[in-house]
Amino acid sequence: MFHFFLACGCKSEYSLGFGCNAQTGQCECLQGVVGEKCDQCPYRWAFVPEVGCHACDSCHHALLNDTDELAAMIDPVIFEFDLKDIDPKQISLDETIQELESLEQDTKNLNRKSNYSLENSEQLKNKSDELKDTLEILLDDINTIEDVATMTIDDINTITMQLTKETGKHPRTSNTFSYENN
Repeated sequence: MFHFFLACGCKSEYSLGFGCNAQTGQCECLQGVVGEKCDQCPYRWAFVPEVGCHACDSCHHALLNDTDELAAMIDPVIFEFDLKDIDPKQISLDETIQELESLEQDTKNLNRKSNYSLENSEQLKNKSDELKDTLEILLDDINTIEDVATMTIDDINTITMQLTKETGKHPRTSNTFSYENN
């Protein structure tokens, strides 16, 4: 017994084989595929190669509803729009082209300015980082000087107290030294 397939024009991506079912004479479609020639998925179903057609989820249906609404608004305008009625000799795009060229030049100028600003801001950032580092070093130096000055004042106060104990007189009240004499 010989088996042969009759060619009946089945769409190969959507069908199980290349020929017709020998008993029914019809195309054998993948799961969910419809049409006499296995040539489409049902409305709003998605095709997965070598698997078949599957229903879309509600998220896809909401998106498809939106696109259907947009198509309903746009299609009448498209059908009414007839390019044959427009005479190319009556349309002058010179003014529009000039505006576009001007906008292009403005865009290029703004791009140059923004690139310059970017470079300038990078340089300023680097300089401010250097200044910050210098100020941190200066602040450390000031804190060190303050610590040394505090220690010196403490030493002077200690010496003053020792002199007061030894002489019985405070050096500022002594007759030998006076701020007014200098």
